[in-house]
Amino acid sequence: NISVPATAGASMKKDVSVIAPVADVQPKMTSLEGIVRDPSTNQAVANGRVEIIDKKTGAIIGSAKVDPVTGKYILILPEDGNYNIFYSAKDRLFSSENLVVPENSSYQEISSHQELKPVIAGSTTVLRNIFFDENKSDLKKESLTELKEIFKLLNDRKDLKAEISGHTDAKGND
Repeated sequence: NISVPATAGASMKKDVSVIAPVADVQPKMTSLEGIVRDPSTNQAVANGRVEIIDKKTGAIIGSAKVDPVTGKYILILPEDGNYNIFYSAKDRLFSSENLVVPENSSYQEISSHQELKPVIAGSTTVLRNIFFDENKSDLKKESLTELKEIFKLLNDRKDLKAEISGHTDAKGND
């Protein structure tokens, strides 16, 4: 207890608790932040959206709207996950990336800036979440999220024609 004088000639008793700080405690999470913009104007993309999709379940586990003025976004990803990060906006080609956050990973900040091109003749985008079994042409289940987005885009815009091309890597028996 300590005495705190309230007025002249009076005293008031107060309990004071002291809490010792915990040394070097870091949260186990990953912060993903960046800017989504138009590549030709460098302006923020209107109605931009970022979604985190769990590759194992296909469930959306988080999403954020892109700030319409700055193009900035920020999301928190849980540890121990394999995620498809999906960037989209109306009348824009989507962009995606794959991000693995290991179990027991320490706090980290990841910056990912994305450019979403308008859907016009000659526009291209890279599909980063199409996966094949090694030494096979079979698509892995983890590819479904990206394939569904392509299907949705082509279904919404019947005037579009798409060409999908790819390449192999150096792994395998050949």
